[in-house]
Amino acid sequence: MFQIIDDRLRSGLPTIITTNLELKEIKEPKTLAQRRIYDRILEMCSIQILVDNQNNRQEKDSKKTQLAIELLLG
Repeated sequence: MFQIIDDRLRSGLPTIITTNLELKEIKEPKTLAQRRIYDRILEMCSIQILVDNQNNRQEKDSKKTQLAIELLLG
């Protein structure tokens, strides 16, 4: 991952990065490897947009589980 991010940064090509990490996690990495990658990502990304949506997968999974229970138990 580091090599990809570093190559994009050095080439100056536009890059869109999406993540499920909180901005705090990116700004306060736990390991040296994370810090190296996250520093480059923050350098590349002058615009940060938070999209805070409900997790649709969990909602769908809950509905499927409920349906399975209803089907199995009658």
